[in-house]
Amino acid sequence: MNLVITFGMMAVFFVIVIGILYVAKLRDANFSEYAVGGRSFGPFYVAMSFLNTWWPGTTFIAFAGLAAGSGVIGFYALLYSLLTVILMYLMAKKVWVWGARNDLRTQ
Repeated sequence: MNLVITFGMMAVFFVIVIGILYVAKLRDANFSEYAVGGRSFGPFYVAMSFLNTWWPGTTFIAFAGLAAGSGVIGFYALLYSLLTVILMYLMAKKVWVWGARNDLRTQ
């Protein structure tokens, strides 16, 4: 009985996801609009999106393993993280404008 409930819930989940994708497809006219969100997100939002996905992953997984395996040299992660945030802040606007001008896509 548990197996039927499990697969039933998975089927319902996939039907909901397919429904949402179909509705989203109706709103987006072409692949370029879908891939870049209609270019409605500014450079600040793109930079924060990058940082909110990159920083936690590197902090809790990669840097912890580096520090445990290498010792004190693993503390370079603090400098590395800070430099990445600063570089992303400085580059985000230029990259966003360049991508909009050349119709670059992420998918």
